[in-house]
Amino acid sequence: MKIVISAVCKNYSISFNEPRSIAVYLLCQIHGASLNNIDEMFNIKAYSTVSSIVQKNSRLKKYDRKIKTQIKKIQDSISMGQ
Repeated sequence: MKIVISAVCKNYSISFNEPRSIAVYLLCQIHGASLNNIDEMFNIKAYSTVSSIVQKNSRLKKYDRKIKTQIKKIQDSISMGQ
């Protein structure tokens, strides 16, 4: 899980808490992390919030080329690092 978070932070040149929505999405998609594990990791109060974040990013990825490109770039950097 830390690999996904580190890759997102590196891509955006920001700290751990800032790229939360992209990291949450990737943790579900790549790592298969449970919503409960993710809400604990990011100190999110309800797993339903995590679910909403994942759904939102899934929709954005379909319609927003910039988000799709960023997610792909992060996925590629994670794949290369493993």
